Amino acid sequence: MRRAIYVIYFLSSFAMMTSWIFVPRFIVEMGGNHSMVGFAVGAYNGSVFIASLLFGRLADIHGRRVFIKVGLLSSALSFLLQPLAADPLTFTAVRALAGFSAGIFPPALISLAHYTTGRIGRFSSFGSLGWAAGAFGAGLVVEFSGISGAFYASSVLFFTAFLISFAVEDVSVSSPRPPLLPFRLLRGAPHIFAAFFLRHIGAQMAWTYWVLYLRDLGAGDFWQGAMMGINAATQFFAMFFLMDRGRAGTFILTGFFVSTAVFLGFYLSPTYLYLIPLQFALGISWSMSYVGTLRTLMERFREKATATGLLGSVLSMAGIAGPFLAPEVLSLTGGYRGIMAVSAALSLLAALTYGLYEFGKKSDEARLAAD
Repeated sequence: MRRAIYVIYFLSSFAMMTSWIFVPRFIVEMGGNHSMVGFAVGAYNGSVFIASLLFGRLADIHGRRVFIKVGLLSSALSFLLQPLAADPLTFTAVRALAGFSAGIFPPALISLAHYTTGRIGRFSSFGSLGWAAGAFGAGLVVEFSGISGAFYASSVLFFTAFLISFAVEDVSVSSPRPPLLPFRLLRGAPHIFAAFFLRHIGAQMAWTYWVLYLRDLGAGDFWQGAMMGINAATQFFAMFFLMDRGRAGTFILTGFFVSTAVFLGFYLSPTYLYLIPLQFALGISWSMSYVGTLRTLMERFREKATATGLLGSVLSMAGIAGPFLAPEVLSLTGGYRGIMAVSAALSLLAALTYGLYEFGKKSDEARLAAD
């Protein structure tokens, strides 16, 4: 069963990246503007936010297997509708439906992986491997069959993952009934959720126009996909071999600081070739901050699917805010480089938010121990 869980995470991540990477170009080629790109990306992430929060809680109550199956099948169907959209507004509505479907199964799948494998870093690495395959694969598919071909490929991958999900069995775990609104979980790790929200707003701002920025820097279709593949492939090796060891808190803080340096490098790069080593660094930094956060949440809370769903919702909230803010930043700064500079500033703010809170908490604990 462990192998089936890994393969499902790989295939579903493969599908999402294959579909996601060329969405901005697809909208622009349909006649949409920069604001429409931000709206479509925000609608997708908003739907993921709602589904992650809702179905993470339901998975803790009713079990995980059913939500894995429902999420994968509905994703296969909704992603199939994307190339059929006739205009940017219709495409945005379909993307919202696809986002809701894609938010159903990850909390249940991650929670099940924790109970059956106990190695969140290794499990997460297969998601990154799927992102890498999707990034490289999307570039090749678009090269030969256009962007619509990438959307059809995503649907096939989701359906394959759905078929494999019949090999997955649930585990019986005694856990408290999670509240309807997880305020206790938010209060238990406010600095983690706040820091991740800030960092991911910056990342989502950068990714909203990433393909268009690469095109301006001289990258062709293949490199527009391969650039994200480098990032994701680095994540795979970092998560698989390194992230289950070491202090989770150190990983989180280091990841935020390295992200700051990388986004600053994006701002300074004169051509797309300079971005290649930076994508290696960003892959490592994301691995550190993401797996460090997952490990912390799994250790701290008994409602593991709810906690995972809450993290997914926080990331999706940033995925709403980032794309909506990106057109405004673009207008104010006059180009894509301005977005990269703001992303760097937000990553630095995330590092300070997390680091100062942890420093203050440890100082309080030391003072109490001395008393």
